[in-house]
Amino acid sequence: MNSIRRLERKFQKKYNNSIRCSAVRDSIRVEGQVMTWDEVVAIGHAAAKTSFKQVVNDVTLLSGQHVKLAQGDKQDTKTDHDENHPEINCDVLIIGAGIIGTSIARELSKYNLSIIVVDKEYDVAVHTSSRNDGMIHPGIASPTFSLKTKMNVRGNFLYDQVSEELGVPIRRCGSSILFRSQFSKVLIPYFFIKAMCIGMPGLSILNKKKVYEKEPHLTDGIVWGIFCASAAVTTPYKMTVAYAENAIMNGVKLMLNTEVSKMTMKGETAKNLDKIEGVHTNRGCIKAQLVINAAGVYSDIIAEMAHDRYYSIHPRKGEIILLDKKKAHLVRGILGFVGDRSSKNTKGGGVIRTYEDNILIGPNAFEVMEREDYSTDGESVMQLLKTKLPQIKGLVKEDTITYFTGIRAATYKEDFIIEASDRVDNLIHVAGIQSPGFASAPAIAERVEALVSQHFRDQSTHLGPLEKRIDWNPIRPSIPDLSHMTYKERKLFISQRPDYGEIICRCEEISKGEILDALKSPIEVNSIDAVKRRVRAGMGRCQGGFCLPLVMEIIHQEKGIAMDRITKKGGNSTIAVHMTKEA
Repeated sequence: MNSIRRLERKFQKKYNNSIRCSAVRDSIRVEGQVMTWDEVVAIGHAAAKTSFKQVVNDVTLLSGQHVKLAQGDKQDTKTDHDENHPEINCDVLIIGAGIIGTSIARELSKYNLSIIVVDKEYDVAVHTSSRNDGMIHPGIASPTFSLKTKMNVRGNFLYDQVSEELGVPIRRCGSSILFRSQFSKVLIPYFFIKAMCIGMPGLSILNKKKVYEKEPHLTDGIVWGIFCASAAVTTPYKMTVAYAENAIMNGVKLMLNTEVSKMTMKGETAKNLDKIEGVHTNRGCIKAQLVINAAGVYSDIIAEMAHDRYYSIHPRKGEIILLDKKKAHLVRGILGFVGDRSSKNTKGGGVIRTYEDNILIGPNAFEVMEREDYSTDGESVMQLLKTKLPQIKGLVKEDTITYFTGIRAATYKEDFIIEASDRVDNLIHVAGIQSPGFASAPAIAERVEALVSQHFRDQSTHLGPLEKRIDWNPIRPSIPDLSHMTYKERKLFISQRPDYGEIICRCEEISKGEILDALKSPIEVNSIDAVKRRVRAGMGRCQGGFCLPLVMEIIHQEKGIAMDRITKKGGNSTIAVHMTKEA
């Protein structure tokens, strides 16, 4: 209690007398009012420096704007109300269909369990899982003894097998951490010791000559570097789709456009813990033996519904810029430049050659209030270009194709939370999964699998210890990618599938056959962005300017959806206003 009072007095002296601190089980809770959002975040980070397990930050703005963060951003109801649907029963309910929720679903589909995954969106991978750099980090950047690092290194290792099974290729191009100061060479022993401690393979030191041999188009000034051979790149949204499709192939039920609104709790159980009896959604009440909270930026709100909010998520925006493929030859791998950090809670963003051979710049990092603030800021985008472009000879701002943002789901302790609730008998939290969350996904799924197995071993349910399915199939057939075939391979394939010879998206060389196969996904695909997420039609230089109406026509023909009802991203995002003439 003394530490709480000392921290409270410190905050009151620095901000105002409204600040109050209290204990929430093993976590610390901070309340009060301040003038700016930066002050809210600063208070949360200061509280995180204490020995408490987590931070619950309930500090609000004097304007009252913080109410959105505490209660959640109100979403439009996409279907009928809860009471108009029948009750649904399952063994495991996973909330969230990003890379974490879908990888967990696939891992658990190995067992004789009935599993449901719900997500409020029209498709999987709509948010953070498609709004990141696609980097499979090596693990060197996160704190040595953090859960982040442990999951990152293990996840990196597992991705080779995952890639082969799910049919989503990765490229182990390696990452270079580059230094401009000779004095920084004193860090060399630190990197080797850390790599040994965390079990990260493939670390080597690059002198100036080797740096420029690896990346000959770097501008002058780099003195030395660290090379992490295990780093890789892949396509994050394709990986998430593949995880989801393979889970569905193995019996998992995916419920999209399904928003969790509240939970019904049961009082004390034999273990003196609460229990989730029902999860209420706009598509009915779901009763599950076990609930897994993988809701990303909304995970603390889901925790609150279960009366178990012992952490807060503070959204952190990152802007990303994509450059034209014609400049791909200027970058060979993943480049990070020491000294380019936009804030202390980011590695500063780098320059990456993506799996598809675009050059990616970023992401930067800014604390924001809204959980889905995907706006971009002209000044900060220009700052990214101003900082990064001069580091590579031949890059100019006219190479820019597009720019976009993602939101990281950070806790104030800046580490992952992957654990069974100590208050709710049938709840597992998978929260605070920010970077390197994508790289860690296979390991996170593996860790949750162990927690689920432990849960059912300890519970007196009809299930008992879990049994693995003998018919589980880890292989997910992928859509053939013409752009990575040789001329002879293409010719042979097109002779068997003529639709693959009709190019729809010229920039990305996407054929009609690939789009038709995307529309046959186990997940309902009937929007432009859902097609884009599977085969990249519209992701090239013209950003869909040529292929958009052609993709719409294919959806119309195959799905029978009227042209003026086809959406860009579900909901009311129709593209055509009305028919101008009879067909």
